[in-house]
Amino acid sequence: MGAYYRRIQARAGGHKAVTATAHKIACRVYRLLKYGGKYVRQEIEEYESKFRAKQAKNLANKATEMGYKLVPITPEPEQSL
Repeated sequence: MGAYYRRIQARAGGHKAVTATAHKIACRVYRLLKYGGKYVRQEIEEYESKFRAKQAKNLANKATEMGYKLVPITPEPEQSL
């Protein structure tokens, strides 16, 4: 939830981020109580990797719409002097 809060806060400000995070928590609690399930905590690394993959997919789609093609950069090996 912390990573979600920070992402929203950077985009929309602190007050809206608090409201959005509270809404997300309330929805999860409601679903847990209504449908009776166990809470599975998502690790921050997993959340960040999913977020980055989703972001890359969205950027690729936007580039395609504009007529561009994204090509991943391969890092060049370090050269010793």
